[in-house]
Amino acid sequence: MLHSELDDLPGIGEKRRRLLIERFGSVSGVKQASEQDLIHVLGRKVGRTLYEELHAAMR
Repeated sequence: MLHSELDDLPGIGEKRRRLLIERFGSVSGVKQASEQDLIHVLGRKVGRTLYEELHAAMR
């Protein structure tokens, strides 16, 4: 499998990356997801951390 931007984020391994892509369709879709959507897919701690990391990177 190719390297994904998601691989560099804390708490995201192959299994979670696959879940995110299946749910949101692409890395771009993951970046556009709401915090609640990410929490729903990944759980509270990892979802919130991922949301914060993605939005800190976009600043």
